[in-house]
Amino acid sequence: MKDLVKYMAQALVDYPDDVECTEVVGEQTSVIERLSENREKPQRR
Repeated sequence: MKDLVKYMAQALVDYPDDVECTEVVGEQTSVIERLSENREKPQRR
């Protein structure tokens, strides 16, 4: 599931290689805890 969510997020952002995704796996569920893009890079024109 983590890979699918990360793939979709990468398709939506300007810098797909900077997308980070954290997954917490439980006994019966998985939760995508954090989905973020590194915004420290200057904007490309």
